[in-house]
Amino acid sequence: MSLDTLNNGDSGLEARTKINAAIDAIEDSIGLPRSYLAGYTMAYNSTILLNISSGVCRDDTNAYDMVSLGAITKDLSASWVAGTSNGGLLPGLTFSANTNYSVWAIKNTSSGAVDVIVSTAATLPTLPSGYTAKRRIGWVRTLTGSAGITPFVQAGDQVILNTGSSAPDYTGSIPTSSDTLFTVKSPPSVIGLFRLSGIAAGVWTLRLDTTNSMTGVATGASTAILGGNNGIAAYCYVELQVSSSSQLLARAGTTATTIALTQRGWNDTRGCTE
Repeated sequence: MSLDTLNNGDSGLEARTKINAAIDAIEDSIGLPRSYLAGYTMAYNSTILLNISSGVCRDDTNAYDMVSLGAITKDLSASWVAGTSNGGLLPGLTFSANTNYSVWAIKNTSSGAVDVIVSTAATLPTLPSGYTAKRRIGWVRTLTGSAGITPFVQAGDQVILNTGSSAPDYTGSIPTSSDTLFTVKSPPSVIGLFRLSGIAAGVWTLRLDTTNSMTGVATGASTAILGGNNGIAAYCYVELQVSSSSQLLARAGTTATTIALTQRGWNDTRGCTE
């Protein structure tokens, strides 16, 4: 495509816009490797502000490259407006307590503009006008008692929550005769990082799993994730993939066991294995 064709009587700004779009099209046709992601690291700024570092990634349809040359800050309490220091929440959503929010890099494939938007879904059905390319780059979680971002630290694909002495995701007595299904605070389908404690009278064992039924599976010492004796509490740290509904299963061995499971963070491949 020649510059004369691109110009076609347009103003200088219009011509540059077309040239930039043509360059983007050439770059996209060459393309980054499928599922590629570098940078786009999130950082806690305040209870409503989220920082996202510069980054580069391939969109989730493997059709477009998205390059953000500078850091972006988004206000999660306000509806999305293009540009840094503006609103970041998908229009129509409310910034609420005790909620997981997905963070997306998005691209206007006509102008080449790249931005960030925040949703509540693992997939993003609606994008701002002109933005047709997207890639999920992470999750953040709000505080249990108020609409504010939970403080966190991200290193690569790992997010560690700075929640202090937060209440457990789940507490309860786990029976021996059936699976107990419960919901945790992890975003869907990530590898959740938990602190697990248990206690029961006598000898006890506990098995924890994703939502695969444990019916017919032995729950003795050979398959237990935690065990103890004589009413003494035991604890361990667990990494386990949660379901697409952010749920886990538990079953006790020969003795019903009281457990407490507390969220510490998660590992999230952010689409790099898809």
